[in-house]
Amino acid sequence: MSESGGGAPEEGGMEQWRFRTSGSPDSSPVLAGDTIYLASDRLYAVDRRTGTERWRFGADRSMRPSPTVRGDTVYVTSNDGYLYAVDASEGTERWRIHVGEWPGFSPAVGRELVYVGSSDGNLYAVDRRSGETRWQYGTDGKFPSPAVAGETVYFGSWDGRLYAVDAETGAERWRFRAGGDVGPPAVVEGTIYVGTEDGYLYAVDAATGTGDWEFETGNQIISRPQVTEDTVYVGRTSGYSSSGALFAVNRGDGTRRWRYEADDTVASTPTVTGETVYVGSRDGNLYALGADSGTERWRFETGDRVFSNPTVADGTVYIASRDGNLYAVTATGAEPSADAGSTGDADPSGEAGSDECPSCGSEVTVSSGPPFCPECGMRLDG
Repeated sequence: MSESGGGAPEEGGMEQWRFRTSGSPDSSPVLAGDTIYLASDRLYAVDRRTGTERWRFGADRSMRPSPTVRGDTVYVTSNDGYLYAVDASEGTERWRIHVGEWPGFSPAVGRELVYVGSSDGNLYAVDRRSGETRWQYGTDGKFPSPAVAGETVYFGSWDGRLYAVDAETGAERWRFRAGGDVGPPAVVEGTIYVGTEDGYLYAVDAATGTGDWEFETGNQIISRPQVTEDTVYVGRTSGYSSSGALFAVNRGDGTRRWRYEADDTVASTPTVTGETVYVGSRDGNLYALGADSGTERWRFETGDRVFSNPTVADGTVYIASRDGNLYAVTATGAEPSADAGSTGDADPSGEAGSDECPSCGSEVTVSSGPPFCPECGMRLDG
């Protein structure tokens, strides 16, 4: 229940289709063009309008972290310890490289390199085209979780530190000491927003590594924050004395705007579209909340836990669940797609698409994330 009060449910939350994988995905659906890419027991490419499978790609073990799409290539890690580059249209392997025992977070893709962290504590930088390791940076923890902005890679590690290193060489620029293991960061307009195991959300200056403010949620943060023009949205886990919750925090000074309490852990990164925040929970629900108030508009119940981040496009919310399904759900105020269908076979068509940042010229993969270029931080929505 939201602390800001109730309200009548709004239209939305109707299932359009579902696609059944043969695994239990934690991965988030990644949208590029008309194709959704989802990692589970395999990497799947699914038509976003009909829910039909275009292709699947398998490794020796399951693929838990979300894939990253750049141009015509999908980069994805597997529990077999490899980073794979896969053709986005055909689903064929281009290259693979071993990056430690167990890669824990999604790859981050820069101009020439792919960055991925592993359970061995290293951040690996791999050439996008050849698949060769350029450099690696070691931490004292596990699972470095990278984000690229300009000429710098920022990543947290399970050693209680947030790091900034040169994107081309791996040379350290600074490190910031937090109060607990550090999760995946979001980098927006010169500031890093990151959550930690001890329940704090930090805002850190990207140039100097100096803390700007911190906000206490009361329990562990394990997902990447979502950042809009004036608000940071972040979820927390449930514990003995607190429920899972989603917080809206003032981006300027770190004060709370509202809190919505779910029935279990919120390990999903929320997606904000218009006046609605969409977020998944371990209680099995996809929630739609008012972005300004935290008031629940509707919820959609899946068959199991949801750790996936929602992706929103053209009036549809895409979300994966541990019940093995990828769902397409009508967003708030939208009508179901006229060509919505059910799972089946489809002839692959179309290619993964990307736009170009008008400031730095880098590729910007189509996604439901905040409207900022991941390379230079420029706003992309005017």
